[in-house]
Amino acid sequence: MKKVSVIIPCYKNANLTKACLESIRLYTHMPCELILIDDFSDDNGETQKVFEEFSSEKDIVVYNSINSGGCSRVWNQGLKLATNDYIMIMNNDMLVSENWLSKLLNTFDTSLNVKVVCPSLISHNKDGAHYVMRSEEGVNLFHKITRTLSIDHANEYMNASMGPCFMFHRELLREIGLFDETFGHGGFEDCDWFDRIIMKGYYLATRKDVWLYHHKYKGIINFSNLLEKQTVDYEYFSLKVKIRAEYLNNISDGEVKEMCKVIKEYKNESI
Repeated sequence: MKKVSVIIPCYKNANLTKACLESIRLYTHMPCELILIDDFSDDNGETQKVFEEFSSEKDIVVYNSINSGGCSRVWNQGLKLATNDYIMIMNNDMLVSENWLSKLLNTFDTSLNVKVVCPSLISHNKDGAHYVMRSEEGVNLFHKITRTLSIDHANEYMNASMGPCFMFHRELLREIGLFDETFGHGGFEDCDWFDRIIMKGYYLATRKDVWLYHHKYKGIINFSNLLEKQTVDYEYFSLKVKIRAEYLNNISDGEVKEMCKVIKEYKNESI
């Protein structure tokens, strides 16, 4: 029987973490391992209280990070703790819907070339959402909307990926590698990992009949200089993409990172 390890990094917003875990408990009808990682939340112990509430349940692993090093580091920590063949990484500011996990898992039976599968997202924020709820539509209508959308788009998917929630088989890590921890809090670590997969000729699929609600940006760290960090990480990501393309992907990610380091040092010396 296929089993999934669900990795959920958490930074503050303990109420959203609790709502996420409660929705998983209510709408998941297959065995799964939950790995909860506190990414150094400074919330007076609120996140820890939620962890304690759920930690007594079967197949729940709790890990407390000693510092906040960005998504890549936290995701890699979760991967080292995961024990199942299939891995799901998701934000803590999400709500799941009926049979979400089993539907996503079944996607891998339809095509050997689909290596990553994602759900479609509903949000009140139009950025990155497949369906935008009107302001007067509360989250309580989420499940009513998803039932309709799931029926209308049964067994449909599109060639796309979404960073807030994605599933893959552990075997993929042996070929692609872990997430690049050079990325900080500016993002693009998921884009980099997805690009490495695409360059191998594989597909990333988004199910159109599996819907999750995303509170959007509620689960990330609120840095005052976030825009600056995003710019730095985007430049690094763009450079990696360029190098991979020039070498037709006949180069390891370690070699790409080393070339980026050399180029950066050269630029700094030239200034």
